Amino acid sequence: MKSMSKKNVGWLLVAVLVAGLLALVGPGVAGDQVAQADSNDIKTLPVPPAWTAKWWQWAYGISPPENPLLDETGQFCSQRSKR
Repeated sequence: MKSMSKKNVGWLLVAVLVAGLLALVGPGVAGDQVAQADSNDIKTLPVPPAWTAKWWQWAYGISPPENPLLDETGQFCSQRSKR
């Protein structure tokens, strides 16, 4: 078996420490921010109507064979995206 370089051991140690920290802190933070499925406390931000119109224009402007909304593999997820 090959021995790991000091650099790889360092990154592995960092990954283990971050995972441990997230395991300790994560449940306490997320528990306060997640609403129950049957709750009426879900808050949404209003979406400007112009954004909604632009999204529908984008969604309907792509032909069905390459439309990301109908794509089950993710192959066409970046159709007509601005880069």
